[in-house]
Order: sequence, then structure tokens, then C-alpha cells
Amino acid sequence: MPRQSTRPRPPLPTARGVGLLLVGLALGGAGATTRRPELMWFGVALVCLVLTGLGYGLVRAPLDRRVRVVRVLRPARLQVGRPAAMDLSVQGPIPPWSQLSDRIPEGARRTGGSVSATIEARRRGRLRLGPVLLTGSDPFALTRWRRVTRPSTLEVVWPRTDAIEVDTPWGELSVATRPAGHPVGDVDDATLREYRPGDPLERVHWKATARHSTLLVRQEDPSEAELFHVVLVPGRAADAEGLDRLVDVAASLLASVHGEGWAVTLWTPDPSGRLTGRPVPVLADALTDLALLPGPPPGPVEPPRGTLVGTALVVLGEEDPATIGALLDWASHPGLAHLPRPGTWVARFERAGWGVRIV
Repeated sequence: MPRQSTRPRPPLPTARGVGLLLVGLALGGAGATTRRPELMWFGVALVCLVLTGLGYGLVRAPLDRRVRVVRVLRPARLQVGRPAAMDLSVQGPIPPWSQLSDRIPEGARRTGGSVSATIEARRRGRLRLGPVLLTGSDPFALTRWRRVTRPSTLEVVWPRTDAIEVDTPWGELSVATRPAGHPVGDVDDATLREYRPGDPLERVHWKATARHSTLLVRQEDPSEAELFHVVLVPGRAADAEGLDRLVDVAASLLASVHGEGWAVTLWTPDPSGRLTGRPVPVLADALTDLALLPGPPPGPVEPPRGTLVGTALVVLGEEDPATIGALLDWASHPGLAHLPRPGTWVARFERAGWGVRIV
């Protein structure tokens, strides 16, 4: 649909008004030429009718500034695949012979009227709603004017949180996915992370620092090995639809783990391809990050140095041996891998003791 202009439009003749104006001028000219005053006066009356409509619009249009519109969404945040009610709350009297119109957003399906409708977003990301226009007219629809009563706004559309059926007992995942006799690792090796400004020097693990050529420190609490990490690794060749599918899976895992009260961290690649983690105390913030996640990085994904503390729930989008090897070396013990299709990577994760799901 062509995008509507948000500039106020002054009163202008409609097609009907232009037609009457031309007919009036023609009749007036014909009456003056043939010396028939009835034709001339009839033509003058039509021209005056159109001019009266323009005068009404010039007087009425400034009064439309009193109309204010507030858009109300229920629920307040849009999510892919879930319909939301969208109502326009009008503050101030709507003038007679006027109507409100709301632009149909691109990337969404809308049903209903101009004031109350249902909207369903088709893709994650930003969705432009509006603008809301008030179109006025005179009683004979000879002139029309327009004013923006609410500018367009950008809403964030969350990914789906029900893309996959999650029935994993998270509390038993580390036991269920670790084969008998699989080494858990030394506590020092399993609780390392990169140095952050402000960390006390007594937490620096000097042997691991020398091995990796970067400052590594022990986690504050070794019990953090029960943390969960949702790690999203999109494929470099993934199209928009494939990336959205992976994001939906990651959002579903986040919602399930966070909903059961477990501490969870979301890992996504930055533009350089390095995985960065953000704790998720509030699920809404993580869903917003996933909604605005750009396309996959141009290069390979690189986990940070050190060892991941906790159980990794990996959502992987490409069969890259180097990436898979880096992820397996990074995780402190086997986790759960979500893969888009069967392949040789399934056997590699299973040999390392990981659970595998095809999504």
C-alpha cells in the first residue's frame, strides 16, 4: 500500500467540486454568450456553491486541531503470530462530515474498522503504525481537507515464544545429557570468565591467563554451574526467514527456562562474530534484543576465551566444523543442541554427550 503523506492538506475541491466548478463556468460563459441570463445565473450559483464549500473548509479546518488520538494496544507489546487488539481513543469532538483513518502497516495483517481493529504481525523487528489522519469535508463533499491527529510510531514486535514444544525438565538436563563417566572438569577450569574492569586481582586465574594470553578470573560463586545459557549461532548464509526461525526457537527456550525461575544468559554474535552474553533478569528485555537482532555476521562465530559455566542450550544455524568444535570446547559439560536439519553435525554433538533436537 502506498505510504500516506503526513503533511496537513488545506481545503481543496474534490472531483465533484471540480466538476461543478467547470460546469458552472461553462454555463455562465454560455449564458453570457447567448444572452440567456437564466443560464448565466445558474452557472454563477454552481460556482458560488463550490466557493462556499472552500470557505467552510477554511473556517472549519483549524478547529480540527482540538482532536487528539491515542492508540491503545492489548497486549501492549506485539508478538509474531499473536493477534492484538488496536483501538483509537479519540479525545475531543470529531467534527461532522469527518472521519478517522489509520494506515495499514506493512508486514502485518489487520482486520476491523478504522477506530477498532485487530492486528497480527508477521515478522519480528520494528513495525510502523500510523499515521492517524482526520479527513474533513463540507456537507456536499465538494471540498476536502486532512490533518494528522497522531504521527506514526515504531513498535517492537517480539519473536514467538511458542515456536517449539518445550518439555525438558531443566533441573535434570545436566544429568540426562551427561553420559556415564563423562568428566565434569575441575572447578577452577569450569568457572572462568574474562576479566572485567573492577574485578579483584585475587580472582585472576594466572595459569589459565598464561595459557590463553588474556586475563581470566574465577566466577564469584562456583554454584553458578547450574546456570543456563541460550546460545544463538545463526548461519552466515541464512536468509531472513531462516534467521527468524532460529530466533523464534531461542525465544521459546528463553521463555521456558526463565519462566521456571532459572538464571539464564542470552548469547548472540556481535557484528564482528564474537559471542557476547547478557544475563536475563527480565524476559522482556531479552525478547526485545532478539526482535532487533540484525542479520548474521559475515565471518565465523567465535566464542569468548575461557570456559562456559553452566548448561548450554545451543541454537545452531550452520554446519561449520570450526564453529561446532569451538562451541564444544567452550561448554563446560554437554548441553542441548537445536539444529535446523539432520546432518553430520548431529553425530558430532551426540558423541560429545549432547542432546540433539531437530527444529
